[in-house]
Amino acid sequence: YVMEAVQPDRYITRAEAAVIVARALGLDEEKGIFTGYLDPIPKWVRGYVIATTKADIFKGYPGRLFKPKNYITREEMIAVLTRAFEIDLENKDLELTFEDKDEIGAWAIENVKAGFEKKVIVGYPDNTYKPKNNITRGETFTIICKLMGLHEEHELE
Repeated sequence: YVMEAVQPDRYITRAEAAVIVARALGLDEEKGIFTGYLDPIPKWVRGYVIATTKADIFKGYPGRLFKPKNYITREEMIAVLTRAFEIDLENKDLELTFEDKDEIGAWAIENVKAGFEKKVIVGYPDNTYKPKNNITRGETFTIICKLMGLHEEHELE
């Protein structure tokens, strides 16, 4: 019954991601009409989009678009979360071992490497990362738990 409310297998929109990340960080909603993006941002999420953008967590798409209704991908989410929790890549020579590592966008590769280096992402059992796949709520909350050190087995090294 509780799992139904959490819906761990449901994908997350970019708008929902802004709220989840802002709340995890304790960021307050920023008041304002203009978000910095040219596409319309729903009122319920606008303050969180402004706050996470001002904090350089969300950067949007070329053409100053946020695309709030789009599902957020795995590479987008790890980029957002590594920026949010200030996780930087320490070993610049780190090589990813994922079989599909060449599918990771150049803009996200350092974030994915940082997440891998800190063990907040591990990939799938078939040794893939699936960077362009939409991320689920369950996967997102697992990463956030690791970043926040909410479980002993998830503490960062």
